[in-house]
Amino acid sequence: KHELNITLGSNQKPNPKDEWLLAHKKSCADLKQRVSNYIGKLSDLSSEAKATFSKFGKWKASTESLIEDMERLAEQCWSKNSVSIVEEVKNLLAKKQEAHSAWKRQHEDKVKKVKLQLSTSLAKVKQTAGNAQKVEDKGSNAAKQFESLQTIGNGILKKIEDSKGLQSSGDVSEQLSKTKDALDSVRVDNVRFKKLASAISEAEIEAKRNAELVGTVKLELKEKEILSNYIVDLDAVPAHSYWNNELDNLKTQARAGIEKLDLISPAALEDALRKFEAQIESAKKLAETVQTKYDSFKTEMGSKVESLKAQQAD
Repeated sequence: KHELNITLGSNQKPNPKDEWLLAHKKSCADLKQRVSNYIGKLSDLSSEAKATFSKFGKWKASTESLIEDMERLAEQCWSKNSVSIVEEVKNLLAKKQEAHSAWKRQHEDKVKKVKLQLSTSLAKVKQTAGNAQKVEDKGSNAAKQFESLQTIGNGILKKIEDSKGLQSSGDVSEQLSKTKDALDSVRVDNVRFKKLASAISEAEIEAKRNAELVGTVKLELKEKEILSNYIVDLDAVPAHSYWNNELDNLKTQARAGIEKLDLISPAALEDALRKFEAQIESAKKLAETVQTKYDSFKTEMGSKVESLKAQQAD
């Protein structure tokens, strides 16, 4: 046997003949450690088993005591006219069930009532928001609505002004041709202009309707307070699985209605209405100016055409 008690230096490797023994010693140490761990786990399991057995013992004792108490009560019941006692219990249960049903019915009716009221209120909110949007859209698009009218009207006025510079001397035929062309060009534009100007009266009616809508919207903003009261009523309903989901849904709808009304600004509606009315007034003034200028232009140019025709005939 080779000696194993040789002191090895830090850089000195063991003799190859010793490696199997060293490996065996390491395996023994690992096995010893695993055995120690198993013993520790078994000890823990033993402690838990003792604790569980102790709890079982207590539970068993309590159960046996409860069974004994129930047997005594049963004996007392049978000795005191058990049929009568059973009837009393049934009646008591029936009364409790009836009271619970009445309680449930009371709150269900309240939830249904608020649900119906909320539906009506939310319909008003939707209509109010729609009316507010109409007024705001008219204010935003007022200038665009009369854009074509402004373009054609200003074009007519420019042509009328430019016609004053038409040559009034020289070749009569040429003067007559240019005068007729100028008159016909303005006449055609005026026909288009009058057709567009006919919408001014409709816009005035719409402006009056919008003014009424602004007043209505202001009044309907009180629905915010009504919706808030519905939320208070729903909060007063006791929490229960019967209606909890519906309560949450109804309160969410009510809050959404309040948020929608909060987006409506009476000042913004008034401003939109003023813009619309201002554009209508501007269009009316332009229509009056164009009509006056055109009538004068038509008379003047018509006389000039007749005069030139007379000169041409001579």
